[in-house]
Amino acid sequence: MKSLLIGFSLLLIGTIISPAAKAQQGVPLQAPEFPGRLIWLNSSPQAIQNLKGKVILIDFWDYTCVNCIRTLPYLKEWNRRYAKDGLVIIGVHTPEFAFAKKKENVEKAIRESGITYPVVLDNDYQIWRAYANQYWPRKYLIDHQGQIIYDHIGEGGYQETEKKIQETLKVANLSVRQPQPFTIEGDVETGGVCYPVTAELYLGYQRGLIGNKEGFNPGTTVDYSPANPSRDGYFYLSGKWLNLGESLRYSGINTGFKDTLSLKYHALGVNLVAATAISKPVKVFVLLNGKPVPRIYQGKDIQSDSKGNSYFQISASRMYWLIQKQPYGTYTLQLIPESGGVELFAFTFESCGKPDTSFWPSHK
Repeated sequence: MKSLLIGFSLLLIGTIISPAAKAQQGVPLQAPEFPGRLIWLNSSPQAIQNLKGKVILIDFWDYTCVNCIRTLPYLKEWNRRYAKDGLVIIGVHTPEFAFAKKKENVEKAIRESGITYPVVLDNDYQIWRAYANQYWPRKYLIDHQGQIIYDHIGEGGYQETEKKIQETLKVANLSVRQPQPFTIEGDVETGGVCYPVTAELYLGYQRGLIGNKEGFNPGTTVDYSPANPSRDGYFYLSGKWLNLGESLRYSGINTGFKDTLSLKYHALGVNLVAATAISKPVKVFVLLNGKPVPRIYQGKDIQSDSKGNSYFQISASRMYWLIQKQPYGTYTLQLIPESGGVELFAFTFESCGKPDTSFWPSHK
């Protein structure tokens, strides 16, 4: 689950307390209004006061956030089921990285994700602050009178949230349908299990954990000496990398493919937020425990060439699916950029899947 290092909060009657906390205490709280002059996608600008009589579900998200991405099938299904009954889903896109502020990037993401409900670009965190939010994703349910009545932090709780949507719609419209809550096979609510995994690993000097003895040198290119990835949850570099606040940019010429980014992790899979600083796609080779990634564990962005090498191409600023459905355990991942221009932001790790008790006892 993602959260900001510095949380925002509302000052209400001299006490720092979030709208959701007030709602949970049974204290009616009017939902904060959307600020004007924001960019809206998929719709004209919306306002809480103009939606009274409707039930509103606000979803704070970021298109690079894997936790947010995994909630999208539920949001899309709830929109399909209940929009005609009076549910209005509004995605509040609050970006974690600077490139996610670009309208064209978010437009592409919502188009490729099949999102049809309204999305507002909260680039300056105005709505985030108004709702005292600290998490991606987070959902606030607002009743037909404009009152916040329920919220949910992070993934999961899908059946509970859908039942709450049904209850709230019923208050506003007694003829609303009440189907069984939507489920996806294998998620944590339908027999899946979540294991402890390596924490999200940022690569920029503002929040990154680097294992090399050279450490970070903000704003400059460092020629890193090769180092073995000995500590879980840290990354290790070899070759020339530019240290930026949010990211690392490979700046070398990878003769002999000796320059790498390596890390040790424990999880069921790995994702990477990445971009390219040049105008053409950049190839990055991937090794898992020193070998090409087996096809059965390749994420949807990984390919294999005619020589059996596994790689992916960075062509857009987004999250890339690298490793999936591997048995739970500890692994070493290596990324080998083919050329300069690769810009890497953060790794996230898959924690939930079908039970695999054979690997549980071996994890330390």
